[in-house]
Amino acid sequence: YNRRPGGENPGGIRFFHAHFLFTLIRTLKPKHVIESGAHRGIGTWFIRQACGDCQIIVISPENQNVYVDHQSNSRYFTGSQFKDFNNFVWDEILDLPARRETLIFFDDHQSGLRRSLEARERGFVHLAFDDNYIEGDNFSLKQACDPEGLYIQEPFRAQRRYRDNFS
Repeated sequence: YNRRPGGENPGGIRFFHAHFLFTLIRTLKPKHVIESGAHRGIGTWFIRQACGDCQIIVISPENQNVYVDHQSNSRYFTGSQFKDFNNFVWDEILDLPARRETLIFFDDHQSGLRRSLEARERGFVHLAFDDNYIEGDNFSLKQACDPEGLYIQEPFRAQRRYRDNFS
């Protein structure tokens, strides 16, 4: 963690989420990792440290300004090449057997429930979410599992507005 590029990463991945991601990748040993929402690229750096020579596919509206992975099989759909995860024809990028050996790391502040359904519909089985907050800017899986709002703090119950589709 102390060797990460860019120092502090405000608005991006921090120690506990980076440790979780690193451990998950080391345990699953995926051949491909899709990172949807890459911010400055620090999460991409952690993915590379954890997976060795796996293929990394980055999907993010903005180009990363701290770390860009230069391994020959890495693919970037960022900046002017960006399109939403849901809009890819995944058969053109990864065949179905490869998708079963892929981890998707969703850090795009979109609905976790919607992303789960989209990924499952396309044959992906390994998903991880960074923005899984009880109180946050997207409809997280924690919120989906709490329909009565038992864990949502009072000021947020009346203000349940979520960003989705990139606002």
